[in-house]
Amino acid sequence: NNEFYIIDHSTTTAEAASHTEGMHGKGGDLLYRWGNAVAYDRGLTSDKKLYGQHNVQFIPQGIPNAGKVIVFNNGMGRPDGTYSSIDIIETPVDANGNYSIDGVNAYAPSSAFWIYTAPIKTDFYGQNISGVNPLANGSFVICVGPSGDFFEIDSDENQVWKYLNPVGINGIATQGSNAFNNLAFRCEFYAPDYIAFDGKVLTPGNEIELNPTDPTLCELVSVNELSLDNALQIFPNPVTDQLNFSLPQKSNGDFNIEIFNSMGEKVLQAKNKMSFNVNFLSSGIYLLKLIAGENIYTQKIVKS
Repeated sequence: NNEFYIIDHSTTTAEAASHTEGMHGKGGDLLYRWGNAVAYDRGLTSDKKLYGQHNVQFIPQGIPNAGKVIVFNNGMGRPDGTYSSIDIIETPVDANGNYSIDGVNAYAPSSAFWIYTAPIKTDFYGQNISGVNPLANGSFVICVGPSGDFFEIDSDENQVWKYLNPVGINGIATQGSNAFNNLAFRCEFYAPDYIAFDGKVLTPGNEIELNPTDPTLCELVSVNELSLDNALQIFPNPVTDQLNFSLPQKSNGDFNIEIFNSMGEKVLQAKNKMSFNVNFLSSGIYLLKLIAGENIYTQKIVKS
């Protein structure tokens, strides 16, 4: 029906058979619906907003736009072209969790609060499955399910990294080639402070692709998803021998520095040092991570 629904989970089976029971006094009736008003005779076909959507969810507390609804709008049958979008909807809900509607019009809003599409809209399209993860720093991790593409956009809608699932119906692909039928239903994001990681040692492994002989095929473009802001200053960058940096204003007390190469291997670790020699590193792109209390900052560095 190209809609999403909100229902009252407080009802028992018996209460759900009524129209008045439960926490919201609606029984088993829908509390709210959105995306295709013509489905309940409150609009026209031209009012349709969702097209085969997936992964509808409330944005959690601690995330920008918390409480609003976010959905991967697949775009299948979209009249103005074949493309997907990420839509955020601000529902008309009061402090008691009740959704308002009059006797004539469809549920508000008449349009999404925010919509992301690719700069060339048709470059971003997943006709089915797929999903989106909103992150605390304002970024979004997006899964284009049919093609096995995972990527992140920041709060300015810039793509900061992209990953292609190398595992297809025929097994694992050779590096540099495309996996056949490599669809992925969902891609979930887990921050470094995810509780299940407590007490675990997470070590980067080898490449998944077969015959990973050329690391330049996996170019590190940018890694910024863990940054709390842009206050981490590194100089000089590119660096030849001595690397220096200044601490963000939010950081105080002990801190740790870790540097990773483009293969994900840790090549340097230091504590409470704001300057160190990197002359031993080969030329290339590296990732510096500053861990200060609960804050994590990252920055790309270039060794020349």
